[in-house]
This record gives sequence, C-alpha cells and structure tokens, in this order.
Amino acid sequence: MIEQPVSRVPKQATAYYFLLSLIGAALLMALGFIREGVLVPASGNQVQLSVVCVSGFSWDRGIRLHQGGKLPFIEQLFRGKGSCGDIISSRSDPDPAIVASLFTGCFPGKYSRYQEADLMHFIAPGPFQKPIWQELAARGQQCLVVGLAVASGQEGSAAGAVAPGNTKRGSAVLTQKYLRRITGGARVPDDLLRVLQECVSSDLERTQQAVQALEANHALHLFSYFQGLGRWQQRLSARADALTEIERSALIDNYYIFFDSILARLFSQCGSNGIFIVLSERGNSKELPAPGNCFSPFSGDPAPGFFYATGLHIRQGIEPLLIAPADLVPTLLYLTGSPLVNRLDGRVMIKLLEEHYYFKRKIIASTQLLPNE
Repeated sequence: MIEQPVSRVPKQATAYYFLLSLIGAALLMALGFIREGVLVPASGNQVQLSVVCVSGFSWDRGIRLHQGGKLPFIEQLFRGKGSCGDIISSRSDPDPAIVASLFTGCFPGKYSRYQEADLMHFIAPGPFQKPIWQELAARGQQCLVVGLAVASGQEGSAAGAVAPGNTKRGSAVLTQKYLRRITGGARVPDDLLRVLQECVSSDLERTQQAVQALEANHALHLFSYFQGLGRWQQRLSARADALTEIERSALIDNYYIFFDSILARLFSQCGSNGIFIVLSERGNSKELPAPGNCFSPFSGDPAPGFFYATGLHIRQGIEPLLIAPADLVPTLLYLTGSPLVNRLDGRVMIKLLEEHYYFKRKIIASTQLLPNE
C-alpha cells in the first residue's frame, strides 16, 4: 500500500490567511453586515444632554472676565476636559435664524423670514425642519425645553412637572438680589432698570423651571434658550447716551457674573453620563477662539457665536474648533444613538468627540419618516 503524502500548509501561509480573515471581518463591520453591539457605547451609559444657548454670549468679553477670576464657573469649565470654538454663520443671517439652525440642523438660510417672536413658538417653515427634541421624543427619549416652545401642538408639555406660581415667587426675591449686584449702586435710568429687571427675572424663572424638572427626572435632555444677556446688551447699546462707556461696560460685565452662577446651577444637574454645552448664536466682535481661521472673501465678515462642550465622550480639545450652526443637531443625535434623519444639512463634528469614538458607535442615517412627518 502506497502511503499518500500529507499536505502541509506553511506557517507563513496560515498567518496570511488569518490576516485576510481579520481584514474581511473588519470590512464587513464597516459595511454594516456585522451590526450587533455597535450602537452601545463603551461606558454602557445613556447620554443625557444639557444644551444652554445664551443669546449674545461673547468670547471677547467672557474670556477676559474668566481670566480675571470673575467667572469662577467658566474658569472651572476651561480647566476641565472639554472643547470650545467658533460657531460661524453668514453676516446676513438673522440671529433667530441661527438659533433655529442650532436646534434643527438645517442651514440658517432656510429661516430667512424668522423673527425673534417666532422662536417662542418655533414654527418651522417646512414640514421636515423639526427641532431636535421632537426627533428624540419620537424615539422614546424624554426632553425638557425651556425658553422655546415644544413644536407641533406640544407647547407647555415640557414644563408640566414645574409649578409656575412657585417658580415666579421664588425668582422675584432673587431678582431684587441680583439687580442690586448688577447695578452695584450705580445710577441707572428708570427705563433701563425696568429692562434689566425683566431680563434677570426671565433668566431666573427659566433656570428654576429647568432645575426643578431635572431634579425630579435626571433622564431628561435639556434644551434651553436664555435671552436676558442679549436683550440687556442691545438695550444698553440703544441708550448709549444715557451712560458712559465705562458704566455700560460695567453693567454688561456684572450680568456675565450673574449668569455665571446660572450656568453653575444648571451644570450641577449633570451626572456622570451628562454632556453640558454652552453656546451663543452671535456675540463675538473682535477675536475668535480658533486662531488662524480663514474665511472666504466672498462670504462677508464672519459673525461668530461661541460654544463650549464637556462631559461624556467629549474630547479634551487641543485647539478651538470651527463649526456651522447646523452641525450641532447631527452631533447630538449621534451621541444619543439616534439615526441621522435625511433632512439634516449639518454633519457630525467628529473632532469634538473623544478619539476613536466612531469605532464604538456607527453613524446611521435614517430614510424612514416618523409617523408625524
């Protein structure tokens, strides 16, 4: 009987085939054929968002104040692990349109007819330009909206856990306290004092509304819009004849100091799975956080807002970033594990996220419309 020779595969070939198998598996995962587990973050925690949009918040003034030790909470943020940068939009984009873009992920140009009053109802001009809280709510995630009404007939529902009367009574006492701190005993005309009181009272009421709801339910995503600082600066500018430049500057600085305490209060509600974002639609007039940024000479002068982000999955920024208003919503949807709906104009800000985060969660686009669309 003739013994048949035994076929042997060289060790080098075995290693080669093993390497090919690994590459093939990686390709299958990249193409989406192996999907199990890719939507689960490494921490296993469900992200909780706290987005605080502060009208007129300026990098120019804020950085000077916090470097001077007058904004302890902002200083604390910048000592922590987070990223900051410019929010860039065309000079011709109205401020309410930029705010709408920040919360819907659509270009500001789609909101060219927006007025400030429209933001209180957030009526998008098209059926597919939905705010982010509606996208999240449709997928079973709870949201709290403060300063901007919930869209599509849900106005007021987000504040259902808050007793409006208690909120107003509590803020009335605090309003007088902060009025004295902001004015610092300086002479302020009666008309300006009335505006200041309205701004402070509005910001305090919205803060208490948010804090009370978040204390009752830590799973809520917060989306808030504070207009007091922006209104106060605009009013002081319109009444430039009533005060000296030094007096006006001091009154604005003191409002920043007051609002620093509000940000600290809101931040205290963030847990270990929280992401805290402070941003503005416009406000910088002199400097940009991101050095060396270049703008097309055909786009006009940039009108930058500001953002700072910190928390779960947020990268410790090496240098400031440059983003468009429409980029915020895709990034937040991605962080919450939600599919990116096909109406979005913005893109996910990968540089804002911790390194290799996109290996933990795959970016998924949804072409299926929600029931209310």
